[in-house]
Amino acid sequence: MLPQIMHFYFNIQSKEKLLSVAEPSPPRFLIKNPHQLSVPNGGNTTLTCTATGIPLPVITWYKNGHPVLRSSVTEFKGYSQLRLQGAGVSDQGEYWCEANSTEGWDRTSLTTLNVLWKPVFFTHPQRHIAHLNRDGFAVVTLSCKAKGFPSPVISWLQNNSSSTLDATTTQKGSKSSLTVVFKKETEQPLKYRCLAMNSMGKTLSKEGEVTIIATARQNLPVSDDKSSSSLSISEAVWISIPVGIVFVTINSILLFVFYKKFNGPTAARNQMNYTQRFPNLQMHAIAMSTRREEQTTPRYEMTQTV
Repeated sequence: MLPQIMHFYFNIQSKEKLLSVAEPSPPRFLIKNPHQLSVPNGGNTTLTCTATGIPLPVITWYKNGHPVLRSSVTEFKGYSQLRLQGAGVSDQGEYWCEANSTEGWDRTSLTTLNVLWKPVFFTHPQRHIAHLNRDGFAVVTLSCKAKGFPSPVISWLQNNSSSTLDATTTQKGSKSSLTVVFKKETEQPLKYRCLAMNSMGKTLSKEGEVTIIATARQNLPVSDDKSSSSLSISEAVWISIPVGIVFVTINSILLFVFYKKFNGPTAARNQMNYTQRFPNLQMHAIAMSTRREEQTTPRYEMTQTV
């Protein structure tokens, strides 16, 4: 037999005493919460859970798997409310309730809270300066990025008008690109900007300027006069002769300097090494030279006397 829970009641007027007996039961939620709930940015909303059970369960709110502070929750006898005032982007997420008692626990299905907000731009069109190429055209690509909820649709304006826009636009997620082909230079900069729209409103981006400059072509003059061409050839020959002489002279000087720099010290070192290695030969050479001079001098004097 299951344990029973008794409730005692006393009627003051009739002075009757009533006693009720109930069997314990696990927690159960009575109302199913919506799967999706939307609130404007800065608006207020309330999430509600109602659970039964004997004994009465304790209800806890969760957001993205984490318990919600009880300061935002109002609870009375199985009825619990979560109030969100001035909802912002940080309040977006998945909410649910859990009911716990000594007899068990239960939880509700998920409710996804979406906060609606106007588009906000994170990147704006930049300034571009392009030159016409040799084929006479220039390609410029502009981009911008905007977010919001619901996701915004991004369009482009040229000089604050969409009717004069002749270009290719692509949007991938929150980023939009504009590709324009120019076939002539611009007299003054063209201004481009993005327009992002959703159910909460529209937002304009900052302007980006585009300037197209014509490329200057330098054409070399062509002469049909044969005398002028022959004259230019002769002038080139007369100019090349002195240049060749100067070039040969400089090379000769450099070769002489390098020869002196590397061969001069080498010869001196070789002579010094020879003297240090064979000192006796050096002394012998000096002695022989002195002796030769002594033998030569008397003969010379004798020939002079005769």
